[in-house]
Amino acid sequence: QKKYPNIYNNTTVCVTDSSPEMIKKLQTISLFYDHVERVRFEVIDSKTFEIENDKKPIFAYSSYLLTSLPSHHIEISNGEINELLIKTSIDDDAVIIDTTQYPPKSLAAPEIKSLLNDSDKEILRILAPKIEPLLKEDIVSVNINDSNNLDSTAKDNLKTFANTLQANDTIRFNYSPDIHSHIESIFNSLLDKGVYIISDFGYTQTYGPTPEVLVKPYGVTLYSSVCFPYLLSITNSSPVSSSITL
Repeated sequence: QKKYPNIYNNTTVCVTDSSPEMIKKLQTISLFYDHVERVRFEVIDSKTFEIENDKKPIFAYSSYLLTSLPSHHIEISNGEINELLIKTSIDDDAVIIDTTQYPPKSLAAPEIKSLLNDSDKEILRILAPKIEPLLKEDIVSVNINDSNNLDSTAKDNLKTFANTLQANDTIRFNYSPDIHSHIESIFNSLLDKGVYIISDFGYTQTYGPTPEVLVKPYGVTLYSSVCFPYLLSITNSSPVSSSITL
């Protein structure tokens, strides 16, 4: 502000989020108090980022945005593309004691399954510590051609990426159709020669040791790690230049 007043006086920062509640919270941060004339706040859907022509930015920056978008776990091995699904099961002889009612009642496996699908999340929250140890999770691999979770565009995107890999590469990564929509909308919203910087966590190699962690817990939130080489494959199909830095 003091060092480069001309740049400061011609710069407007637009702070965005998809949540109106979060925008209200951001507006109370003291960091922005001294710059109220140079800052504006907007509720924007990251998947369909749209800016009016007279407000298009020259610079865009996102922090831990891509990891928060819904994703599919994908494995590519020897040219075959599979979606990795998590199958949760419980033994037929499993029993817990429901102490949310009086007198307490024993719940067998069918009743526990019904409870997991019930809309009464308060009871589930109370009984979760008893239920969680009984649940078993297995990875089920489904070829994307047989997957009902991915549309034809998603399948084509994954096949295009698979063609960029070595024939014997085996990788697991998170694929998000929303990331495609987001990046395309950002490119369409930037001014010519604009810059977009993504700050997120993930991995930079497409082969070598298979990443063990596709989902990262933080507090009560789960984030999906980003496969940055896949992001490069998206940008390589556009008239832009891109790079990965650590």
